[in-house]
Amino acid sequence: MRAPDLSLASAFEPPAVPGWAVPRAQVADLAETAYMAGAALTSLDNLIRAEPPWSGAWRQRVALNAAASAARLLGHREDAPALRDAWHLRPPGADPGPAGNLLAAWRRLATRSPVVDAEGLRSLTNLLGLAWSDGFERIPDLVEEAVRTARPAPLIAAAVAREVAALAPHNEALAWWCADLALARAMRWPIPVPVLATQIHAPALRSGPCGRRPRPGGEGHAAALCLATAAGAVEACRLAGEIARRAAR
Repeated sequence: MRAPDLSLASAFEPPAVPGWAVPRAQVADLAETAYMAGAALTSLDNLIRAEPPWSGAWRQRVALNAAASAARLLGHREDAPALRDAWHLRPPGADPGPAGNLLAAWRRLATRSPVVDAEGLRSLTNLLGLAWSDGFERIPDLVEEAVRTARPAPLIAAAVAREVAALAPHNEALAWWCADLALARAMRWPIPVPVLATQIHAPALRSGPCGRRPRPGGEGHAAALCLATAAGAVEACRLAGEIARRAAR
C-alpha cells in the first residue's frame, strides 16, 4: 500500500453538494428525492475516489455519527462522545460493552470492503445485540441480487433495507447497516462511508403518519432513503471540509 502524499492535505478541497440538492424540508415525490440523491452522491463519490490522506479519519468520524444515530434508534442513552469513550478508553482486551460494540459495528463497516458473508454477519449480529437467525444467511445473496438490478444506488439500498427488516423486525439497526453496505456496493466504493445511518432521525425523513419516519418496506420509505442519501452526503462532505482545513493547518 502506497504511503499517502501529505502535501495533498493542504491542496485538496472537498467537493460541496449543490445547494438545490440539500434537503431542507420533507419531500414525498420519489422522482424528486432520487434526483436530489443522485446529485449529492456525485459530490460524495468524487470525494471518495480522490482518496485524500485523511480519508480514513473521515470515514471513522462518519461511522461514529452513524453509531450514535443507531444507539438512539435502539434506545441507548450514549451519544457520540460517550460511544467514542466506551471504545477508546476501555482497558486493553476488555469488552467495550453494548455502546462500544455498537460503535465497533459501524467502524467495521467503514474499514472493510463492502462484502459480507455468513461468518461476518454472525459477528455483526453479536455486536448489535441481536440473536442469530438462520434467515440472516440470505442477506449476502439479497445484497448481490439487489445490486445486479442496476437500479439507482439509493433504491438498491432501500430494497435491501426492506428485505433485512423483514428478517429482523425488532432490530432496525441491522437494516440500516446493510443499506449502507448495499449503497457502497452499488456505487463500487472500495470502502463504505455509512452516510445513511447518520440520518435516521433527520426531520426531513419524517414524512409518515403523525410525522413519523417511514419504516423499511413501508409507504414512502424509498423516498425517505433517497433523502437520507442526499442529507448524509451533505453532512459527510461538510465534515470532510472541516477535516481538510484542520489537516492544512
